[in-house]
Order: sequence, then C-alpha cells, then structure tokens
Amino acid sequence: MNKTIIVKCSKCGATLSVPEEYSHDKLLHCSQCGQNFENTYKAPTRRNKVNNRIKTKSVKDNKWSPRQRTGCWVAVIIVCVILYFVGSCDGLFKSSNTPHIGDNIVFIKNTLGGIDKDVQDEVGRLVVANDQIGLSQLIMQGKVYPISKGDRGKMIGGSWMLIRIRLSNGNACWVPTGTVKKELADY
Repeated sequence: MNKTIIVKCSKCGATLSVPEEYSHDKLLHCSQCGQNFENTYKAPTRRNKVNNRIKTKSVKDNKWSPRQRTGCWVAVIIVCVILYFVGSCDGLFKSSNTPHIGDNIVFIKNTLGGIDKDVQDEVGRLVVANDQIGLSQLIMQGKVYPISKGDRGKMIGGSWMLIRIRLSNGNACWVPTGTVKKELADY
C-alpha cells in the first residue's frame, strides 16, 4: 500500500493527497487548477527522526537527579520530625474543652454509647438511616446504652471520631467525640 502526504496548493488553496515518493520534489502539479506550485512539505530526514526520538526519550524518562532525590528524602524526614514533636507536645495545641485520656467529661447532648467500636459504627449507620427499630434492638440486646445530656464520666481511650468513656455508673462505652466536653470539676 502506497503512503501519501497531504499538501496544500499555494495557487488555488486545494488540499491534495500526493504519493510519498514525490515528497522530495521541488515542484508539484495541482490536479484542481492545473498549475505547478512549490512543494512546502518537509519530509522527515534521518537526522530529524533521531532528534525526535531523543526529545521523546528525555520527556518520557523524566527521572530525578540524585540531588533532587536526596532533597525529597530530607523534606520527608523533616516533616516526620515536625509531626512527631507536634504530637508529643501535649499541651501545645489542646483546646481547653477537648478531653484527653484521664480527663473527666460531661455529655453536652443526648447520645448512644456502644460497647465497642463496631457497635458504635453500626449505631452511626442506623442513625443516618433513621432506623429506630434497629437502634431499639441494639438497646434491648445490651450493646448500646442511652446517655443523657449532663451525664458524667472519665475518658479512658479514643481516636479522632470515637472516644471510650467510663460512665459514673461503671459502664464503659464508645461515643462520638462531639458529644462530650472536658469537665473541670471531678465527678
């Protein structure tokens, strides 16, 4: 199958499909207007092909230099050290109302406390789905305790979203972080 090139006649503006074997000719003949015109097609030479390959390769293999890799690792280590010290500076970023392990707390809204994290996650799904029957079943099974606003306890563990509380009646449960605040007085 013969390859063709596309050229434009400079006399009449017609777009022509010419066999590739004529790509190096200085003059071409337009089949539309019958005039000869200068060939503006630049066939890729071997040197252009090599240069294009080199350019393509340099874009493809965009690797970091050893100095850039070293700089990246130094930046990662610095960030890790900063995060470590921010986490270990206990009183530096604490809010006065945010409870921490060992703090006495007071509930600022009615909530349900689950006996473990999985149960508390299930409570969250049921609340979002507004499934009152499912919540009632968890309460009847003893997996969830209703907790009233104003109840007190002590924080004994936790994470970002859930904290573990020992209630003043002795029961321990997991509750959402936003349902409690630090209490200044002991219970």
